[in-house]
Amino acid sequence: LAFNSFLRLTLWASAKIKILFPAFNHLPSELMNTIHTTKSQDVKNMLMSYEMFDRASILSTFMFQVEVLLKSILKEISVTDLPRGYRNAANSIINTVSDISEPDYKRSLLIVPAYMRNSLHNSGIHKDVYLKTSISNYKFEFVKGQKINARWDYVITAVNGLIDVLIEIVNLPEIDNIKFLDTYY
Repeated sequence: LAFNSFLRLTLWASAKIKILFPAFNHLPSELMNTIHTTKSQDVKNMLMSYEMFDRASILSTFMFQVEVLLKSILKEISVTDLPRGYRNAANSIINTVSDISEPDYKRSLLIVPAYMRNSLHNSGIHKDVYLKTSISNYKFEFVKGQKINARWDYVITAVNGLIDVLIEIVNLPEIDNIKFLDTYY
């Protein structure tokens, strides 16, 4: 793949988020410390809302980029009926590419960050299909109507799992031969 079209993904992958976004190293812990030490319930509520908005914003931006990448790959490998929505694009890429190891598990790794993003947009409540998986010793369980665990360490672990799958996909021979992808949205 052309370096300029794949720059954002490789930066995320090599940085594993914390290097690319130095604020991740301090903001969540400082914010959580302030939330736990302040006496005002209004201040606590405001800070918790800000912190949750921050996680939702970062996940949303990243997931839009991943969706465009998946659809661009599908287009380049001659999928004529491009799927609508992220989950359909993730399913289509797993069903279309050959030689991906553990396809059902890899599909779940592509879906977990999207479920987290969607749940954060719904006050932390999951409203989609049930999913249970684990990534790097973290357990993820999404039950319709229940709150999810979307702490920073879970968000980072989920995104890192997704990145690992994307790296495997782009290194497959049928994808690696693509010269350029239009990944801008």
